[in-house]
Amino acid sequence: MRRWRGDIGLAALMALRDALRPFVPAWETLFFDLHRADGAALTEAELPIGWALRALQSVNDPLPAWTQTLAEIARKLDTLPKSRQVRWHRIMDHVVQMVLHMREAPERNELFEAIDQAIEVHLQEIGEIKMTGARELLERGRKEGREEGRKEGRDEGRKEGRDEGRDEGRIHALRETVRRQIDQKFGAQSIDVANRIDRLSEAQLVRAVDRIITATSIGDII
Repeated sequence: MRRWRGDIGLAALMALRDALRPFVPAWETLFFDLHRADGAALTEAELPIGWALRALQSVNDPLPAWTQTLAEIARKLDTLPKSRQVRWHRIMDHVVQMVLHMREAPERNELFEAIDQAIEVHLQEIGEIKMTGARELLERGRKEGREEGRKEGRDEGRKEGRDEGRDEGRIHALRETVRRQIDQKFGAQSIDVANRIDRLSEAQLVRAVDRIITATSIGDII
């Protein structure tokens, strides 16, 4: 995050001639400096918006520190009553999107595992949010691949290399999502199940992700 260093008064935000500036109302803008805020106070506050801000504030922390922060936030969110289910869903979706878009695949796995372990009540909901995020990430990768392919069609060798790398990243993310959700819903996988997951194609993995919510057995998924 970058610090805001400019003037935040109303006159500074308007393109005015100097002669008109005396006529602009003067007030002090309420500006919350998240960069300098007390992270512990945000976490300890009994306000879900404070927990969301703490997750954002610490997004660039080293992996172990951010893992601990997200796990603590997940535990607090898990205590929200059903009457605040909408608030829970919005904030947890915000956290999941930060993990997906701000960290590479190996780190995502560790972060999601910590979140899963911290949640006891909303296990099904967090699974649905992660699967939705994985599908969005997959579609974004496809869109980026199409755009880059159009821009750099002359250099076919480089394009193939990028496409292959993106494909591998998407497939890895989907495969790990299927593994985690099967573990969470049916318990630890056998070697046979793990091998079957390793052999699934991208299309089969996408179908598996869609089936997890309603599946009653591992066979319904893979």
